[in-house]
Amino acid sequence: MKETGLMFKAPLVRSILDGTKTPDSSEVVSEEELIAAFRGTNFGTTEHRHLLHQAVLKKACGYHCGHTITMIMRDLGLICKKEPLLPTRKGRDLMRIAFREQMMEGP
Repeated sequence: MKETGLMFKAPLVRSILDGTKTPDSSEVVSEEELIAAFRGTNFGTTEHRHLLHQAVLKKACGYHCGHTITMIMRDLGLICKKEPLLPTRKGRDLMRIAFREQMMEGP
């Protein structure tokens, strides 16, 4: 494993940083969880995973998200249930993948 200078204990994050794995957020939030969480919602798009990526990044930066997406993130365990609504460990794993994806592939 390459030395990154950072100490990450999560195996998913370590594998991404050392280059042995391409990040995939379906390991953090499965397709079944995603479908169930967004059932009955209408965001004007079916790109739910992308919406979730954007929302977790916004929360981490202290920006406001709408009520529905905030409740979805909370129910999936991506953000804390009480104020401040910061990303949990699971949310930070998703956030790292979302950030990398945005930097490599664009918005």
